[in-house]
Amino acid sequence: MVYVGHSYGTFTGWYMATDYGQGLDAAVFTAAFEKLTVSAPLLVLPASYPAAADPNFLGSTVDPGYMTTLPDTRRNVFYEPMTVDPAVVRYDEANKSTYAATELANYPLILNRPLDVRVPVFLVAGSEDSLFCKENFSAAPAATGGSGDIGEALEDVATPLKGSLPQTNELTGSTLGGTDCDSTEALVSDEAAHFGPNTPSVDGFVLPEAGHSLNQAPDSQRYFDAVNGWIDETVGGAAH
Repeated sequence: MVYVGHSYGTFTGWYMATDYGQGLDAAVFTAAFEKLTVSAPLLVLPASYPAAADPNFLGSTVDPGYMTTLPDTRRNVFYEPMTVDPAVVRYDEANKSTYAATELANYPLILNRPLDVRVPVFLVAGSEDSLFCKENFSAAPAATGGSGDIGEALEDVATPLKGSLPQTNELTGSTLGGTDCDSTEALVSDEAAHFGPNTPSVDGFVLPEAGHSLNQAPDSQRYFDAVNGWIDETVGGAAH
């Protein structure tokens, strides 16, 4: 059995593999890592609001604790600066789902609880992922220090600090500053220790010029092939 998770599904996989890993043969974790970019909260939080207020969910019974993204914000949050077919973004906006407010509140626990993953791990990142890999203040709303003079100032500060970040944020307890996704080797080196001392191997793949939404990247087939090839080599895909 191979666990494959994307974004928050990767977080779920960390703890499933740590607490209930018996019978698991391997794990593929994509688009979520131990360290967030500094700009990630500026992108995600202002774009979130109660799902009950969203036109997509009118007429539905939506619990007041459920959130979704504001209309026409998904490109900035999940795709930028990746080149993407506008029709893909329109489809994503029309078919977006909900998430619980408690999912956001749990980030300090998620990012800081020690892991003990005891199966081979394969990591996948988009090199331009604004939430975990590359700062993207220009895509954040101006009110949060995004586009404009304040955003440029934050960019100027964050860029030269890439080597010294992450640092612990005293308010959240989370590490901020982004994961090194410049190459597969850099990604594995930056993340491998996070899974604990009993992980037999950590491999990876970085999809160039891709954002957070890896599946919608124009050349996503390259990452699909990398994942499937690794699974075949690691656990014998045809036999499982």
